[in-house]
Amino acid sequence: MNKSIEISVIIPYFTESETEILTAIHKIKSYLRTKGKSFEIIISQNGISNTDLFIKDPVVRSIKTKQKGLGIALQQAILAACGKYFYFTSSDIPFSFTDLNTMLRQYRNYDLLIGSKLHKDSIYQISFERKIISYLQYVTTNILFPRLNIRDVNGTLFANTATSQRIINENTMSDSYFFSFQFVNLFRVNSLSILEVPVTYIKVKNNTSLHLCTDTLKYFISLINLKLHIQPKKQ
Repeated sequence: MNKSIEISVIIPYFTESETEILTAIHKIKSYLRTKGKSFEIIISQNGISNTDLFIKDPVVRSIKTKQKGLGIALQQAILAACGKYFYFTSSDIPFSFTDLNTMLRQYRNYDLLIGSKLHKDSIYQISFERKIISYLQYVTTNILFPRLNIRDVNGTLFANTATSQRIINENTMSDSYFFSFQFVNLFRVNSLSILEVPVTYIKVKNNTSLHLCTDTLKYFISLINLKLHIQPKKQ
């Protein structure tokens, strides 16, 4: 780990355009430089893509695997991170750094921080369909795992890198969207401190209903399997 790098920013890359990725890089660099933070940006490509990124920028690294899945992208990036902490967000910067503003004030006091759409102080404007699904996930999760006591496990993440690497190396992690729940739950199981921070989230465009329903069904099945101590299947 490079002690001179404070934060490794992780962006998964699957179907996004090169323009979207370059725009995200520009926004992150501009924001963190105003905060006086040393950082690197890791673009983690998973699955076969028609576009291979070749970004000539000293603060940007691209890593790639043929395996498909958000969990794969996050795992490989966290394990490769050189910063003392890592921050995971998607390429569209969905919270416009409203999460990171609070995280940078609080991160020394917690092991893991989550940008939570369901935080009581969040501004959460989204389609009715997606809002219902978010609340169903929250209710189901807390019925099956009442000790977790987290409203939104699927937001942005900010955590100590060494601790996160140890957790990933010591556990069988999901390769899919379910990775975030597992990751957050393992912090709680290990009695590590977690803080949800409010965000501003305004998005009215959806994934297709089929894609949204399929991901939600897989999430619920994964929750039940974990409750029954069934190991996550690799993609």
